[in-house]
Amino acid sequence: MLRNLALVCVAELGLAGAAAPGSLELPYALVAGVAGLVVGVLVTAAEDIAALLRPVA
Repeated sequence: MLRNLALVCVAELGLAGAAAPGSLELPYALVAGVAGLVVGVLVTAAEDIAALLRPVA
């Protein structure tokens, strides 16, 4: 639940930034997009990553 709430907050911030007046600078937008994709994949796969790091009982 907390993960989904955090993702919604980040999406809302991105939407607000995109709607801001002024020109959109492509290099910064690409860096932000790639960073968002990487974080999104890591958050989505967090349970699997945690399972790999848990000690085997």
